[in-house]
Amino acid sequence: MFRIYFLIASFLMLPAAQAQDVNFANAAAQVRTHTLINKLTAENVLVGADFALDTIGHAIKTTSNARVIHEQMAGMAHRLNGVRAILVLSKDGILQHDSYRFPVREIDLSDRPYFKASQKTSSLILGDISLGRTSGVPFLPLAKRVGEHTLVAIVSPHFLISQQTQCEDCVSAIIRPNGKVIASFPPATEIPLDILSLPVINRASEGIDRADFLHSDTAIAWKQSEAYPIIVMSARGLTGSARVGIYD
Repeated sequence: MFRIYFLIASFLMLPAAQAQDVNFANAAAQVRTHTLINKLTAENVLVGADFALDTIGHAIKTTSNARVIHEQMAGMAHRLNGVRAILVLSKDGILQHDSYRFPVREIDLSDRPYFKASQKTSSLILGDISLGRTSGVPFLPLAKRVGEHTLVAIVSPHFLISQQTQCEDCVSAIIRPNGKVIASFPPATEIPLDILSLPVINRASEGIDRADFLHSDTAIAWKQSEAYPIIVMSARGLTGSARVGIYD
């Protein structure tokens, strides 16, 4: 107990500048941890969906039984973290199989940007946040062309961030390279559209720095995924005594 009181007293007796450095160092360590955890969480969802789309795409080549395909898709979607449904589109963008509904409703999705993008590559496409035409619920489309079909995983964006490890006054986000936000925590947080213009994030593929973010003097950490086109960031405001821009 004496040691605890001694440590607290020692901290309070630090010169202001050193106390601010300790404050920044503690916040920086915390946001770095959040960033690494969230990167693993997001990649876990993306890897699972990527594998599932490949598996279903190849399975379609071996059977034309719609019921069998539906049951395999439904089972796969149920096992995947964050995936609400899996769709199969024809080469013309017509919905052919739906893990959520059988028999399927043939809907024309050829105008969806993720479908158009999938026609140009065999890599996994991360679309922009969209609203379901029938549900009205926002989702992140993950699309992949396998043979003549385009397969789409309907992902709940909030599963990309590990909410169990977040501190109450931290902000985290998953961002596309063009600056569009895929997911954020807290969910109502409005990440600035120009977030990637912060010099600290433009310097390297990963790092920790201090910046004026969301009108606060903030410790901010970021890391680009090596496997997918996303940037993961976390930030935490410093105490009111911290000086803005000292680390810029």
